[in-house]
Amino acid sequence: MRKKILQLVGILGLFFIIIWLVSGIFKDSLQYYVTVSELYGGKEKYQKKVIKVAGKASHIQKTETPFGLVYSFDVTESKHVLKVSYDGLAPDTFREGSDVVVTGLWEGDDIFKAREILAKCASKYEAKIQ
Repeated sequence: MRKKILQLVGILGLFFIIIWLVSGIFKDSLQYYVTVSELYGGKEKYQKKVIKVAGKASHIQKTETPFGLVYSFDVTESKHVLKVSYDGLAPDTFREGSDVVVTGLWEGDDIFKAREILAKCASKYEAKIQ
C-alpha cells in the first residue's frame, strides 16, 4: 500500500514539474503585442519587461559593422514614434512602410533594443478579393 502511495506521489510530482517547465518555456510566446501609443501611455507598466510592439517601419538605416548588420529605424503608430535598434539579419519583407512587430526589452530609454523583427508580407502575396 505504501509503495503505491509513493508511486502516485512521484507521478503527480513529475506531472507538476513538466507543467511548470512547459509554462516557463512558452511564457514569451503567449505574450500579446502593444501599439506604440499603448507603450508610451503606460511606460512604467512595460519598463524592464520583454514586450512586442506593433506599428509601421520608417526611416530604415542599415549599417555594416565588423560584428554584423545593425538596423536603426522608427516604428510609428498614429502620432507616436518609437526609435528601434536591431542587430542581425532582417526579414526580406522588412521595408519602408511595412507593418512590423518588434520584440525586445523595454528599458524606458530613448531607443528600443529589439531582438526580433517580424514583418508582414507585402500585399502582392495576399489573395486578391473579387
